[in-house]
Amino acid sequence: MSDFVGYPIEDILKFRTEPRRVTVENTNAALREHGLWCYHIARMRLR
Repeated sequence: MSDFVGYPIEDILKFRTEPRRVTVENTNAALREHGLWCYHIARMRLR
């Protein structure tokens, strides 16, 4: 990956996000914040 983006792997790894911190709510909030609200993740309804 570092070869593809042209940055050292150490610089890329500084900005990684732990998978358990990525939630539907956080993702939707970030999309709204950056004007991408139309790409929100719909919540599934369980019956």
